[in-house]
Amino acid sequence: MVACGIVSWIKLRHTLCACAIRWRHAYSLCLVLALWIGISSPTFANPTPNQSNRDTKRWSQLADLVFQNLGVEQGLPNENVTALLEDANGFIWIGTHRGLARWDGYSFRAYPADPKNEYSLGDDSISALHLDQRGQVWVGTIRGALARYDAQNDRFIRIGVAISGGANGVSHDIIYAITDDGKGGIWVGTEGGLDHIEANGNIQHFQHDANDSKSLPADRIMSLMLDPVGRLWVGTAQGLAVRQGNGNQFTQIALATENDGPQPNIRCLRRTSDGKIWVGTEQDGLFVIDANSTLPTTATPALVEIDEQGVARKNGFSHRPVYSIFEMNANEVWVGTFGDGLAIINRSSMKSHRILQNPTQPNSLANNNIISIVRDRSGQIWICTNRGISRFDSTQNAILTLFGYPNRA
Repeated sequence: MVACGIVSWIKLRHTLCACAIRWRHAYSLCLVLALWIGISSPTFANPTPNQSNRDTKRWSQLADLVFQNLGVEQGLPNENVTALLEDANGFIWIGTHRGLARWDGYSFRAYPADPKNEYSLGDDSISALHLDQRGQVWVGTIRGALARYDAQNDRFIRIGVAISGGANGVSHDIIYAITDDGKGGIWVGTEGGLDHIEANGNIQHFQHDANDSKSLPADRIMSLMLDPVGRLWVGTAQGLAVRQGNGNQFTQIALATENDGPQPNIRCLRRTSDGKIWVGTEQDGLFVIDANSTLPTTATPALVEIDEQGVARKNGFSHRPVYSIFEMNANEVWVGTFGDGLAIINRSSMKSHRILQNPTQPNSLANNNIISIVRDRSGQIWICTNRGISRFDSTQNAILTLFGYPNRA
């Protein structure tokens, strides 16, 4: 009897589970049909321009992005993510303060530094990642200088610090930035100056010279960007400079700071599709420079409107640390701040709204300290924070932005 009772209970349990599963499937099907009807309905398929604008505005005000968050629980070496790139084979490389990892779409593989292995990284604290024109991955570290990934042998080739200013290494073991030179080589920003590693391996060094106004503003090089006409934009800890052509001279661009203070620490540089240069600083907010024709000698802060508790501030970025800038589309620029979350800026109106972490929602932004924003070839947006990675699919934006949170800024 007991056995029969157990068998009957198991059958009943299976029946209930099957009913629950069928109910969930029916519910999901209804939800999908409702979304499909709402999207394909003639009322919404061809909206008037005014209605479309109102809907877009309302949606952006109420809807937050739904993120998938990746952290140490999923295999990251450390939650403090400092850099990210996608290589030529589709692998995602992620740098953290305690190691480098590679994501294959399913799991992470760690590449730890090993003092006993000369073909490992020189340090676990990753500060910069770069994919060059030849498909090579470069890794900058905080105390282990520079390394290039040898994909054929699955190892790293280290480039150490030059001895006594020689040409056989980089200027300093702290690396902040890496970018292409347009000729098969790379530019490297370090704590001790700017280095040019040519395609043939030769290395040139550039430093600040107090007696030369055409030298770099400072030796600490925080950010680098090469524009389509071959100009190298150099963000230093004490201002912005541009190298034009093949010369050794730099033109400094004065950024207007509050009370004519010292030139700001340039944390990031980004050229948008309209040819403008967006500049993010440590304490002086955001600048947008029109450099399509003549290179300007001065620049003023971008007057981006941010709503602060119901009060619109035109200079909303004036004291915000801006660590990353990303062009989402022709009319939207995403700005990652350190402490104030993600700001989405409409380039036409220069108005913005913010996406903030919501501790009550597991699929909100992982953290409000944003270090980097990258889009991979499949349309996934990866947002690096010091509490892991937030990721979402930009191609499914209408489905992913279904929820609104009451504490939006």
